[in-house]
Amino acid sequence: AAALRADTAPYKDVPVNHTFAGYIAYCQQQGIISGYADGTFRPAATLTNYAFMKMLLGALGYDAQIEGYVGDNWSIAVAKRALNIGLDGELNGTDYATREQACLYALNTMTADMVQYDSRTSVTVGGAEVVIAGSKAEVVKNNSKTDGNVFAEDNEMQFAEKYFTNLSVTKGSDDFARP
Repeated sequence: AAALRADTAPYKDVPVNHTFAGYIAYCQQQGIISGYADGTFRPAATLTNYAFMKMLLGALGYDAQIEGYVGDNWSIAVAKRALNIGLDGELNGTDYATREQACLYALNTMTADMVQYDSRTSVTVGGAEVVIAGSKAEVVKNNSKTDGNVFAEDNEMQFAEKYFTNLSVTKGSDDFARP
């Protein structure tokens, strides 16, 4: 993580010499974050549960443009997907995320399936990219030695199987059915 750096300012309010510019630039490049419509990121602002869920969905591979996580009703699309894949706990999306909630959502992300898209069609209009068509999110297949590290061999790539290859279930699972 210390090697992450920003060659250009990722947002108007995040100069390259900002302490977290490298992390912010990396997350932007990976589609995890998108900032605000005015070109800012507001790094010191509080974070709502919906905004944190949107970041986690981006980390799982969901495309914000294709899935409707942008625009006026982005939070509805985020809440729906988060509920459907089991990222949420007792979700009140407009509340600020507590440390406890952030830990729960992050833990639930570890066992969530990674996704990818076959195709995406976009056009650039006035300097902004607009997605006009995209395929449905498909679960990433896992046929490697990491399959079964989180769940029984299911031929699907969970977040932890991709990024934490040494993580494994011992003695089945904990009281909450988590590795």
